Amino acid sequence: MPKHIRKKRNPAMSAQSESPILTVRGSDWLKMSATRQARVVDRSFRYWRARGFPHYRLSPPEIAAEFSRLGAYDVSEVFAGSEVKGSPVGLRLANYFHPQMWGVKMVGVRSPKERFVDDDKLRSVIRKALRIFTERFAVNASNLRRMLQTYSRTARVSNFRPTAAKAIYFRYSGEGERVLDFSAGYGGRLLGCLTLPREYVGVDPCTAQVRGLRRMLSKLDELVKPMGRATIHQACAEKLLPELPGSSCSLVFSSPPYFETERYSAEPTQSYRKFPAYEQWLDGFLETVLRESHRVLENGGYFVLNVANVNGFKLADDAFRIALKYFHQVETLYLVLGNRPYLREHKLHAHRREPLFVFRKRSPRKSIPTRAARIR
Repeated sequence: MPKHIRKKRNPAMSAQSESPILTVRGSDWLKMSATRQARVVDRSFRYWRARGFPHYRLSPPEIAAEFSRLGAYDVSEVFAGSEVKGSPVGLRLANYFHPQMWGVKMVGVRSPKERFVDDDKLRSVIRKALRIFTERFAVNASNLRRMLQTYSRTARVSNFRPTAAKAIYFRYSGEGERVLDFSAGYGGRLLGCLTLPREYVGVDPCTAQVRGLRRMLSKLDELVKPMGRATIHQACAEKLLPELPGSSCSLVFSSPPYFETERYSAEPTQSYRKFPAYEQWLDGFLETVLRESHRVLENGGYFVLNVANVNGFKLADDAFRIALKYFHQVETLYLVLGNRPYLREHKLHAHRREPLFVFRKRSPRKSIPTRAARIR
């Protein structure tokens, strides 16, 4: 190739293709001398500094394959008594479209991205990965993400598991029906819904999240033509829901922002900025959204809410209390979430649970048509 048209090399991609550091197993590292161990840590550190944060990277065939796996997933495996378990299938696909989630600010802790840009913390994360992942390629992207999100006083926002979302849509809504998600977030619920013949309406005020959701829809429409269809509105739920037609949805299924705990952006449309005091937020955001959710639901429709008490705020208790003003309670399920993913095989506090409240809209004038077959 003539010198003047030679392609410029990408240092990060060059490092990725030439470095064998990603194939070092923790067990091999533990057998090394202290000097060799330090050398491996330094090489790993330089590799990740060159490549950048270990975001998910999926090719078009991988995107199509992951969506096909989610589409084929048997939702009967999700419900176990009062627990909703699901599996990670589809989760990395949803997260792929939202790289910004790794840097979201959370009260009292650091984000994984903040840990990554700190040289000392990154070296510490690499050493921990080499100690823990003894039978794996310890410092590859997957394991580094696990370590970054579980480092001391570190946390990241989570995405709703698409498999669990798919099961909930299947159980509480029917073919061709319209469903509403007033806090669309990072697309886990959207992705689960797209595997079913439903019409999804998503609402979110965050520019980055709406951009990611629309990118997901565009890419999936290009590659796989999902069964479901969706519309995404960039808007504040407490402003948009009053504009929606009454009795227009068969299911409202969402997870509200946890007040100020997770600050998705600094935009003035964020509910924690519009309503900076908790009581203001309860009245101006949460009660408004729950009341309007009741209005837009058809008689007999379901309202499913994932929320938890966090950081001293009784969010779940308050949401349940407010919802009882408008809905009839059906049941309380518990969403099983990963806590420290690398501990699952050792059964050491690897999971935590959050409430999943299931309510229903009752008509005062006529009986509610049964959906027994759907909710078994």
